[in-house]
Amino acid sequence: AQEMVALTAWRERGLPVIVTRSFNHIGPFQSPAFAAASFARQLAAIEAGLAPPTISVGNLAAARDVTDVRDTVRAYAALMARGRPGQRYNVCSGRAV
Repeated sequence: AQEMVALTAWRERGLPVIVTRSFNHIGPFQSPAFAAASFARQLAAIEAGLAPPTISVGNLAAARDVTDVRDTVRAYAALMARGRPGQRYNVCSGRAV
C-alpha cells in the first residue's frame, strides 16, 4: 500500500519518489527484537557466564536475504543521487542464507 501511495504521488503530483524494497538488514545497535541481534545478545550472555549454553531460535529452515545496514544506507544514498523517480529498486544482496 505504501508503494502505491508513493507512486501515485509521483504520477499525480510530480513528487520525485524513488521506491525501495528493502530486504532484511542487520548491524550495530539493532534491537534484540530482531533475530541476529537476539542471537548475538544470547551468545554474549552465554560467554559471560550469565546464561545457560542454549540459544532460543525460531524457524531455522527459513532462508533470508541479509545485508549489512551500512550497505543498505549506501544503496539509499546511491539511489538518491542516481535513481530514477517512479522506479522500484530492490535493496538486497541477491543471496538467501
